[in-house]
Amino acid sequence: MIKLPSLQSLTNSFLSTVIRYKWVVLIAVAKLVSLIAYTETSTDNEHLRNILIRLSYVSFLALPLVLSIKLLTERRH
Repeated sequence: MIKLPSLQSLTNSFLSTVIRYKWVVLIAVAKLVSLIAYTETSTDNEHLRNILIRLSYVSFLALPLVLSIKLLTERRH
């Protein structure tokens, strides 16, 4: 029988990860929201769609950059 972790330990792990990588999580959520909004926006509103796709492009570039900076600073300490 597989022993599953408790909900409390999963919540504690999740919260510690979010606190540790808060900027990475924030950028990932911004990317997710911008892409969902892009897919849900009608094609009539091209200006909004352009803004959302540009925001998602910036998020795609910023996510690995912020993650690598975070990991490098943790490695040096």
